[in-house]
Amino acid sequence: MLRCWIPLMMLGYWSNWSSRSVTASFIQQNPTSSPDHQEKWANLAYDYIYSIPCNKMMGRRSCKVFKYTRRSDMNIYMAYQNSTNTEKYRLVLPRKQYESQKFLNDAILAIDPFPQLIFGHRLFIFAVHRNLGQLECRKRHGDFIGDKECLIMITKNECPNEKDSYKDYKRRCDTDILPLVYYNNDLYRTQQLRCYNHLAGFGQCREVPLRDAIPTPKDCQNSGICHLGRASIKNQRPLECLKQYNSRENYALLLSTGWNDQTMSIHAESNVKRMWQALTRVHNYPKKHVQTFFGNLGIIDLNGDGNHIDTARPANRDVFFKDAIKKLCQFCNIYTLFIYMNSPTISDGSILMWDHDGRGQADNYERFSPSEIVNSLIRCKKARLIVLLVDQSYAGILVKKIRHAKLDNVAVYAATGVDDYSDGKSFTDHFLKANTSSCMYNIYTNTRKTMRSIFYEPFNGNGKVSMSGLPCNSYVRNF
Repeated sequence: MLRCWIPLMMLGYWSNWSSRSVTASFIQQNPTSSPDHQEKWANLAYDYIYSIPCNKMMGRRSCKVFKYTRRSDMNIYMAYQNSTNTEKYRLVLPRKQYESQKFLNDAILAIDPFPQLIFGHRLFIFAVHRNLGQLECRKRHGDFIGDKECLIMITKNECPNEKDSYKDYKRRCDTDILPLVYYNNDLYRTQQLRCYNHLAGFGQCREVPLRDAIPTPKDCQNSGICHLGRASIKNQRPLECLKQYNSRENYALLLSTGWNDQTMSIHAESNVKRMWQALTRVHNYPKKHVQTFFGNLGIIDLNGDGNHIDTARPANRDVFFKDAIKKLCQFCNIYTLFIYMNSPTISDGSILMWDHDGRGQADNYERFSPSEIVNSLIRCKKARLIVLLVDQSYAGILVKKIRHAKLDNVAVYAATGVDDYSDGKSFTDHFLKANTSSCMYNIYTNTRKTMRSIFYEPFNGNGKVSMSGLPCNSYVRNF
């Protein structure tokens, strides 16, 4: 089953900018020695997650994989100071403040059981409170672990009991994105949660795409760096509509982002580049008809010619993408509108655009929900066909909402069901193999061999299409 998932401060010259996969010192560490308490906390947290019924934490398919996942395949994150430093931590999760936030924390642990997946899958977050007795620990819904220490699983106090359904558990208790952990008195809220390589039998930390040009909130206050994001919006050429009234052409929108640089997929940049190149070079989409929304600043070299500024827009607010759909559908005569989505999500299917203000909580403009996506598409009745390719976790929620809305000009192909996780790459890879005559339905069918992908097409058997929107001839596998 696991094989279905395997698949700072100077910018320098923009023309020489590049992204690279590195081990970021502020995200990942390799401690030369592990204090006994760190090992102790890690071991207890690991034992704890296996003491909870798996079907209360994740979907059936994911649960089956989780049961056979080795500790060495997992990642562990920790925020902790030694005994000489008495600073405490605050913790913020994107969706809401949890009850444990009433108290400051002496340490925070996070276990990622599936680091090979795009963020938008079940994580396990724990807080350690010190100098507590057993009674006070129980009042905080924690487990007393000796030495006046209390281990608290974040959201445990808000979770339904075992008689309730997984649907209720997921709605109230899932943590899908790494939290923001910062010192209590840090006005800039600098992330202190770091991944530790091979601590207490856990595995090698996932690679993190580090970008030279991603500013912190402190950078924004002390320099003009953040204005570069707005400058890229001004310099990026808008999509051009065909002037002839009776002629229709194809358009495409690509959306790939991360909640922050720590949670952005290692495959995000490659996916967007390859999809852009496939659309413009294989499927005959004019370059001026393909608009890309990428990361915090929109800096990506799509064409491979070293020109970054004018090829993409920031994907740090939902309104940018909504406006692009609105303007296309209002002013352009569309034959096919192709939309590609590849971003971290939370368990209600919402895309986390970017933690634009650095607060750690997802405001309305920092997330893009399935309902908002459907509302944008409903207003695009002029388009002959809208094709969505969605490679992210919980993508099935969007499929269900589109099916319920009965949009007769929308086809959607999704990597996952409503409770399933995506690695953010394998599903995309299948469609990048397509040629101009490949039926998207046939490609989708092939993905079913290794993943729980789903689709919705409003056609009645004779409208199956290729990525260019043209009808395809047959249902045979032709790529």
